[in-house]
Amino acid sequence: MRLKSLLILILSFCTLPVYAQYRASIQGVVTDPTGAVVSGATLTLTNLETNQKLIATSDDNGIYNFNALPSSRYSITVEIRARRHRTAKMK
Repeated sequence: MRLKSLLILILSFCTLPVYAQYRASIQGVVTDPTGAVVSGATLTLTNLETNQKLIATSDDNGIYNFNALPSSRYSITVEIRARRHRTAKMK
């Protein structure tokens, strides 16, 4: 009886569904044309398939992060206080 219960327990774990979730992140450093880091830049990441937008701000070292992103194509726009916008498309 004990062996039968153990076998049923093992088989029940084998039948549990497994869901894989693929997530990605985008990170980088905002710099100006001279290579100096830019803190406080506003970055808008747009999913080109769903048009969902996420916003981040670069830290004191110019670093920004977008985490736990679904696999997709993205566009990123960087806005630096009262300066022009630049957009880059990512695959």
